[in-house]
Amino acid sequence: MNREILKSMDTGHIPVQRLTALLETFTLKHAARMLPDLLETADLQDSSCREFLLAVLETEVKGRNERRRKRNYSAAHFPPNIRPLEEFDPEELESGITHAQLSVLKELSWLDNCGNLVFAGPPGLGKTMVACGLGLQAVNSGYTVCFEKMTSLIKILDTAETERAAGFRLKNIKKAQLVIIDEIGYTPISRGQANRFFTFISDTYETSSIIFTTNKEIVDWAEMMGDPVLTTAMLDRILHHAKCYSFRGESYRLKHPDLYPGRNRDVKNCLPGKVKKCLPYDVKICLLRDVKNSLPYGVKNILPNNVKKWLTFANFLPNKRAIKPTRRAAMIVPSLTPSRRWAIKKKVLPL
Repeated sequence: MNREILKSMDTGHIPVQRLTALLETFTLKHAARMLPDLLETADLQDSSCREFLLAVLETEVKGRNERRRKRNYSAAHFPPNIRPLEEFDPEELESGITHAQLSVLKELSWLDNCGNLVFAGPPGLGKTMVACGLGLQAVNSGYTVCFEKMTSLIKILDTAETERAAGFRLKNIKKAQLVIIDEIGYTPISRGQANRFFTFISDTYETSSIIFTTNKEIVDWAEMMGDPVLTTAMLDRILHHAKCYSFRGESYRLKHPDLYPGRNRDVKNCLPGKVKKCLPYDVKICLLRDVKNSLPYGVKNILPNNVKKWLTFANFLPNKRAIKPTRRAAMIVPSLTPSRRWAIKKKVLPL
């Protein structure tokens, strides 16, 4: 910028305060806040008027984009301690998705085309981690994102017409460009809830992208929904523009328990050594009958629902509706390997 113009600003011919007020009048608040620094930089670099104007506008755009990013991040309701995709450990991704596949997904072309992603597999293999990483990438790229666990979404759908907060949240979810639905299949849902979930999927069909994480295979969704016809219609919409990824392998949490010290500190002094390694992420078949008296009431309350269900079947937890252990009940344990499932079914192993 010409030194005469800058000098006139300093001497009062064009007061900096006046320029700041004019910028704020046009709601260029970010540029107004940075105006003194912009003037100093323009003076040092001897910028032209065009270069200075370009710097002012770029500063405003950058500030607005950052403000929008923070607002979108807050509205997404991500779980705590999510990480960007660049910080992922290669070992964390070895169970379900390759770096080449992840690099393609990071480009977000599927999001521009309203495509869906389905991450299926047992717990602890990084499904939620990858989904949130992609969600964070989308937020940083200017997209609107909403994260909800399946149980929370069902509750919102149930109360949207009676509770103002739930209705407002559902409206924001439907308007989001990317919706992440986590933990589908961990808890059963009623027929009415399945109908409302189907309506939600229909409302967002080809208007939003959805990432599903589930511990059930697609073929098992009919049993979860309780209506094969409804499930077929819903899957037709979900899979029309979808890419499915199957996660297999050993739980990363179980292989590296030292990386999750806060998850089991409340129960570590109450349980035998074998059980400490399993809770609260997964319960293996090593939960034998001699540990049922080691579970205090407080510990029982924090167990995941699928664990509670299995413990009830195995008569570990007292319940008025306790069901006697059966081989069919044992088969629903999510942590059973195929070989153990076969052995229990063939009565080779005891319950």
